[in-house]
Amino acid sequence: MNKKSLILDIVVLLLIFASAGVTFYRYIILKDYPITFKIGCNPEIEVCYISECNVEENTECAQDLVDRKSYYKLVEKSAGTIPGCDPEDPVCLEQTCPDQDSCKNIICNEDTVPEGESCSLLSDK
Repeated sequence: MNKKSLILDIVVLLLIFASAGVTFYRYIILKDYPITFKIGCNPEIEVCYISECNVEENTECAQDLVDRKSYYKLVEKSAGTIPGCDPEDPVCLEQTCPDQDSCKNIICNEDTVPEGESCSLLSDK
């Protein structure tokens, strides 16, 4: 192995370790990645995602058609700004967005709606 090849190998290894270190610092230490979560939504005043329970797939669904629908909105926030509470707790998640500047609302439209769900439209009211 000649000297130029050895130097090139060392430089490549240093770049690989530096890249891994920066990635570790960003994702593990700073928690600089987005988290998307669901919070409650009022379809009377805002556009919401609509999830409808299917009686054939879930026996715990309500028999009443109105009670089968749940309304929610999607919110995206940086993981580093979310407090250390249970992410399944809706009260905890709503407290993580005290103002509109700290979170990014994902507006329901044909590009963002999950398959099998729909959007409520304010113009329909």
